[in-house]
Amino acid sequence: MLVDGCLIDNVPLAPMHQLKSGPNLVVHFGEPAAELFDVAYDALPGRLELVVAMLMPFRKKLLPAAPSAVNVLWRSLVAHQRYDTLPTGPLDLVIRPPCPLGIDVTDFDRHTEIFQASYLWARQAIVALEAEGNPAMASILAAGKPATMRGAVLVELASSALSS
Repeated sequence: MLVDGCLIDNVPLAPMHQLKSGPNLVVHFGEPAAELFDVAYDALPGRLELVVAMLMPFRKKLLPAAPSAVNVLWRSLVAHQRYDTLPTGPLDLVIRPPCPLGIDVTDFDRHTEIFQASYLWARQAIVALEAEGNPAMASILAAGKPATMRGAVLVELASSALSS
């Protein structure tokens, strides 16, 4: 298991491919695409105009619509967290549990609720993916079974084929 936590590579799938062959299950909480803003950059104020606008509340209305400094900082931290651009292979499965209504992934004090909701969602997703014959899910489930169990199933199949 590799976890990065948003410092270098939020989903270290490429290093995982270098370390091992076989299936990878990625649970991702990122967004599928970047939100774009229509900002009139030529209308952004200079430093002096910005200070005046911030000190005089009635001047704030004159500022063009643009993301805030906090918004820009947050977006720079999560810029490479899109699950739709991951270097997935044919046996890699990326699942994205939805956040429960009214909870954001940054609500750390409610992580138990996020975990429980994600767990229940993942159980349903696994059943659905297995039922539709998803090759990545089949590979992941097969890799999780002990070799003796797989061998026992093969021996049982072989013995029933011989007895028929």
